[in-house]
Amino acid sequence: KGSEQLTPDQFELFSEEMRSLGVDVCLQGKDLMCTLSDTTDQLRSDVQEVVQMYGALGLVPQTVSIGAWLFLSFILGGPTGVVSSAKLGVPTAGLVGAGITGTIIKYLKLDNPEILKGDCPCCETEVKAFFGPNTPTAQTVKCSSCSTSMVLDATAGRITSAGGFEYLSNGTAENAVQFNSRDVVKSMAKSLSDALPTISSPEIKKSTKKPLKKNEKEPIAEQLTTGIFAWAVLIGYALFGEQFVGRVRGKGIALHSGVINDFCKRFGIPNAMRQKYIQTAKKNGHDLGFLVPGGYFGDGLAGEAAMKWWRSTGW
Repeated sequence: KGSEQLTPDQFELFSEEMRSLGVDVCLQGKDLMCTLSDTTDQLRSDVQEVVQMYGALGLVPQTVSIGAWLFLSFILGGPTGVVSSAKLGVPTAGLVGAGITGTIIKYLKLDNPEILKGDCPCCETEVKAFFGPNTPTAQTVKCSSCSTSMVLDATAGRITSAGGFEYLSNGTAENAVQFNSRDVVKSMAKSLSDALPTISSPEIKKSTKKPLKKNEKEPIAEQLTTGIFAWAVLIGYALFGEQFVGRVRGKGIALHSGVINDFCKRFGIPNAMRQKYIQTAKKNGHDLGFLVPGGYFGDGLAGEAAMKWWRSTGW
């Protein structure tokens, strides 16, 4: 144990055979480092991916803004009102949607972004990571095909290690990111970020409320003051029963969490940010009153029928 298994001649022969297969092998001290010579360690800046990310975030705000304009125009002037106000209404609604989208981007800390892509040195599958003002400049990502862990370094512009081994550089450029206008795009993104309003995410704190005793119910008056939608949830309890409303709410939370997970996976957003999004969503749901516990309504007026329908859907 601890002794070299190959003689220098055997190692040289082994190296030549591996090089013929496209693998460079060398020794440095006690560590063995290898890299696939037919793959590059360079990272590529994908602006199109950033545009798609912002487009996905802006889909709902733009839909709501344009929908609000259509609704108001139709109510106030009918079909003629929609046509006559379109020249001014559509651009205005678009600007409002863009403003809301920009605020969401700042809120999620996705401003001034860069999505860097590279090739897994093991199986050549594309890997990517999101880099922004609140992410580390070097991130560890795992290949989706072969599960090889590697470090993507935004400052160096290359994959610096993979599979626990140092990834030998195939390039000589100090910054190897393959995007000639990278600095221009980053400068434009920073300017837009500085122009947008900043809304901080709510700080996740433990509740300061005194814990309830066993079988003790939170008073209705206190539940009503939890958030602006608490009254609607309590009415839902009274009409459809607490079990049904709880099932619907749980399904909604699961779908929302799934959307967050899929979004983060799609655009290479780090796990730490993904977990923060889920925690923030839970905090916002509580502050809006969606998580009031009830405890006074049981099956409500139509709870049994509602649960029968719920089971018939297979959810």
